[in-house]
Amino acid sequence: MFFKNYIKLEDDKLFVNDEFKNNEPVYISEPSTFNEYDLDQNKFEEKSNNPVENEILNLPIDSQDRIYLRKLAKKESNFDPNIINQFGYQGLYQFGNLALQDIGFTKDDLKDTKKQHEAALLLAQKNDERLKDILDKYEGKEYKGVTITKNGIRAAAHLLGASTVKDWFNNTTNTPFSKKGFVDGNG
Repeated sequence: MFFKNYIKLEDDKLFVNDEFKNNEPVYISEPSTFNEYDLDQNKFEEKSNNPVENEILNLPIDSQDRIYLRKLAKKESNFDPNIINQFGYQGLYQFGNLALQDIGFTKDDLKDTKKQHEAALLLAQKNDERLKDILDKYEGKEYKGVTITKNGIRAAAHLLGASTVKDWFNNTTNTPFSKKGFVDGNG
């Protein structure tokens, strides 16, 4: 059972009735989302006004994978599963042909949003393996003024490729993106 009327939103802060949270504010990171309190499970469930974002929120995956997919889809396509950019990258996660070939998918697979999520996670897992040494050495630490997180490394590898991420950590320039200063076609 869900109760929305016990919740009020003011200035990006969520207030819940005293009976549930002692009227302490809870920060909401994305204005497009809202929370419902599930009395049966005694927890908040995050919901969105965007159906694609809701689909991600409801995937039966680990919470860090969910956060990764959500942020990546927001950044790459603003949750538009049909978008194609000026370079021909398409879908929620802006896949190109090489990335799709790497994971055994085709552009036809991108017609299904669930396949897009699956492809993004598969690519992330492959990149986790390729960058295991980097993750083991740097995750949770600060490097070059940046706090290194698994999802940050995943996003960089998704955008520029695992080899370019290795170049950044190893101070080498073996890939086209590293030779350009670690930027993609969009700058």
